[in-house]
Amino acid sequence: MSNKNNSIKKSSKSKLASSLIAAGALLAMSQTTTAAIPPEVQWMQDAKWGIGHHYLAGGALNEAWYNIQDYNEWNNYVNEFDVDAYADLAEKMGVKYVIFTIGQNRGYISTTSTVYDQHSPACPSITEGCQNQPGTNRADYTPDRDLILDLATALDAKDIKTLVYSPYHVPNRWTGQPANTTQAQKWFIEDFFSEKALAWGDKVSGWWIDGYWQVLANEQSNDFPIARKILESAKKGHPNPIITFNRGTNIAFTFNTDTPVANITAGEYNELPPVPASGEVIGYGGKSVLWQSFTFLSQKDPIFAGWGQVTENLRYTNETVANRAKAISDNGGASTWDTAINPNGTFPVDKIVQLQYIGNKLGTTSDTTYSSLEIVNNDDSRINYSSNGNWFEVENRETGEFNQDIHATRDNGAYYTYEFTGESIVVATSKAKDQGDIEIFIDGVSQGVRSTYDGNNFRQVQAIIFEKHDLAPGTHTLKVVKRSGEYMLADVVLSKGESSTSNRINNTSESIQYEGNWGTSSGRGHGDFDDDVAYTTTNGDSFSYTFTGNKVKYIAPKAVDQGEVEIFIDGQSQAIVDTHSVDRQVKQVLFESAELSSGQHTIKVVKRSGQYMLVDALDVENTSYNELNNDDPRISYTGNWGTSSGRGHGDLADDVRYTTQNGDKMSFTFTGTAVKFISPKAIDQGNVEIFVDGVSRGVVNTYSVDRQVQQVIFQVTDLPQGEHTIEVYKRSGDYMLVDAVQYK
Repeated sequence: MSNKNNSIKKSSKSKLASSLIAAGALLAMSQTTTAAIPPEVQWMQDAKWGIGHHYLAGGALNEAWYNIQDYNEWNNYVNEFDVDAYADLAEKMGVKYVIFTIGQNRGYISTTSTVYDQHSPACPSITEGCQNQPGTNRADYTPDRDLILDLATALDAKDIKTLVYSPYHVPNRWTGQPANTTQAQKWFIEDFFSEKALAWGDKVSGWWIDGYWQVLANEQSNDFPIARKILESAKKGHPNPIITFNRGTNIAFTFNTDTPVANITAGEYNELPPVPASGEVIGYGGKSVLWQSFTFLSQKDPIFAGWGQVTENLRYTNETVANRAKAISDNGGASTWDTAINPNGTFPVDKIVQLQYIGNKLGTTSDTTYSSLEIVNNDDSRINYSSNGNWFEVENRETGEFNQDIHATRDNGAYYTYEFTGESIVVATSKAKDQGDIEIFIDGVSQGVRSTYDGNNFRQVQAIIFEKHDLAPGTHTLKVVKRSGEYMLADVVLSKGESSTSNRINNTSESIQYEGNWGTSSGRGHGDFDDDVAYTTTNGDSFSYTFTGNKVKYIAPKAVDQGEVEIFIDGQSQAIVDTHSVDRQVKQVLFESAELSSGQHTIKVVKRSGQYMLVDALDVENTSYNELNNDDPRISYTGNWGTSSGRGHGDLADDVRYTTQNGDKMSFTFTGTAVKFISPKAIDQGNVEIFVDGVSRGVVNTYSVDRQVQQVIFQVTDLPQGEHTIEVYKRSGDYMLVDAVQYK
């Protein structure tokens, strides 16, 4: 990974503007789909998106994703992987396919194999915990369970496809010394791949082959024997598998993999992938293949970039990732997002929220159980810690907790509380050897004891310990009490309700107006939102942002080379804020406005001192609904609609839109998390059907013997932040009426 962007470099405002224009142009490419792609990959184009996992143990020469070198520990995790729970969650998140590693650069693999066992070398002396197969001098690198088959079977039941990931060569560090990876071992690509393809059958729909750049020249001069043999092996299980051969980061978009057998691009990319002009890419010999990208969601790591990095937090905002996935899909491509999971197969909760957000944006799920949740970190002032617990805070842990920090206590009986409004609550924290039982209370009633103990060596992070989504509407209190173990850790709670809607605006947004000499610093690796900031070195330079809402937050790092900034709301100075800190602190809320009146406001922030002023993001909250009358041009009508005004019944603005034709509809597209459809009820009205983002939310009866005005016929309050569309269709009765819509 290059570090060339980690330091701030001086640039001009025009450079920032041009980069924003270029980004906008990229996303504005014309939507183009194609029928020329091979028929066996059509399902992937229709799927739109999927996820991948680098599910890999430790190695003999250096650390790997989980740094697990002990056979028994690896075997335990493989056996404990709950494939049914994984598949259930994948379905709720809207995932349509999964790319899962067989193995990569270490000996341990995630499937059983007689062939692999027969060719395993002796245990390297430097690998602690390696053990030989019974009665042999060969290392035991295969688990007791065929995890890939079990996972593929569980996913298949949910109509989710499985692909496998493997290098073309045997693991190159399993002997304790780097192997020659320019040659493919016959037993590996023929015997081993064939053995597994036959065992998996059509439960495995494709193969993603890594490391191919190392043999490319030889392949091209010899009619591609390795690629053809791998495809031949794969076809023993599935007659028409997806297959691709990775040439290396960022290369596969232009030339595919330079083989005549691949049918999708490998698409490896270490940044946010670009948007294709078309879903069709012309590959080797003029063959059409599907454009597919493969990148990671975790922040970058010096060794592994962000692939499989469970110890790293997310690098992009939910909206950024979801918008890019949708832009790729709209133009005919498919996007795959490498997602870090815990060794037992559970997802860190921040990844769950982001993945379901993608699924909502692409329309592959209408479930918003997690994407509508607010993640409340342990250092949030709304979480209160008991005075008897000797609580302490640990920052910069680099173990994968949300924001890399925790609160902890050693005292049994110590507790924390959190008051929230809404129907859902989730508690997520680490599980480890030195932790024990916790007891959960809601409104003073015990919900039971939960274990945060994990007897293996690798910490499970951001694991969901407790969740409940059917609480009565209103205010509730969560209490979490330590019962046993050396430590209890507080990481995050998640809740949702109607109290607030927050919209995050990254520093690159074209809606932010920069005055002065501003530049951008991206790929910083410090943990900023979207891994970038805008900056200036000139006192008096400023930025401003006009918004509609009740509250705004200015978010930026603190660092040793920063100074004071002055905050203005609607032209009035609010505060001078010191952004200096000896230790770097990221994602800091440097200013939060008081409650503002409903309507439009402008925040302006001016540099006053220090070497740098930085901008990471702004958060805008809107706690009240915006109301649109039925004649607002943003509301669209399809069919034969009329207007009735001066009615005298008490409608908003004393008028309604109406239709008498079944099948006519009203539609409204908005940005937010909540919407209400307002209409009268009367004796001459009937049923209407409501759709949100193309998914039916049911039929509602607007009939009433007595006239009722300004009635909330339908509302939804827990949509993921972003763009949504509500459609209301007339289904029965003499009339369907539209009075107003409200949204926030």
